[in-house]
Amino acid sequence: CSSEPEPLNSVTTVAELKDAFVSAGADCDAWAQGDATGKWAEFGHCGGSTGTILSTYASEVDKQSSVDGLRANGAGGQSLGGEKWLITSEAARRAARS
Repeated sequence: CSSEPEPLNSVTTVAELKDAFVSAGADCDAWAQGDATGKWAEFGHCGGSTGTILSTYASEVDKQSSVDGLRANGAGGQSLGGEKWLITSEAARRAARS
């Protein structure tokens, strides 16, 4: 019997965010958690063909700064965020780097 994922408004760790993401039907088979740097409190990526990055932040201000950076690079449409979390596709990361 599996446990219920955390509601997204109560997610505080990237592991909880990943569980909720997968529970919602997303593919995240090649999960790898990274070492947080910059504004991230925690992050990880799904790898494989999805290239999705899941990240949590210590504050809403830190998360908003990351969103602002994506938008400034034309990649804001490729992300989904909550108060202190963000899900970003690899397509958004490629657009941000170009």
